[in-house]
Amino acid sequence: MFEKKLPPEAGSERAARHAVHAALSDHMPEELVEDVELVMSELVANGIRHARTDIEVHLYVQDRGQEIRVEVVDDEPGRVPKVLPLDQSGESGRGLHLLAALSESWGYEVDGPRKTVWSTLRYKG
Repeated sequence: MFEKKLPPEAGSERAARHAVHAALSDHMPEELVEDVELVMSELVANGIRHARTDIEVHLYVQDRGQEIRVEVVDDEPGRVPKVLPLDQSGESGRGLHLLAALSESWGYEVDGPRKTVWSTLRYKG
């Protein structure tokens, strides 16, 4: 549906959310669009925080519109996502828990010098 390259800076999260909204809002339920925006934002934030490289974001609508796949690609394959125990008093560390709660499935793939973190969300309507 779209592919976009973003720099490793805070404004990239907002740009990714806007791209998701523009791509999906006309033909997907608002609740699903909001979930996809949140997942994309979390993955981009993690890429900025941990990889510190340019980021590519990809959004695909699959399975006749029933599944949405979000991918964030960076050039730091050694820093893979790890779900840590949730610290209720911590200021960070909730993103992957949120990702897991909203996603049908998620994971990562390392291909040489690149890493892709992905999430699939299903339309349950």
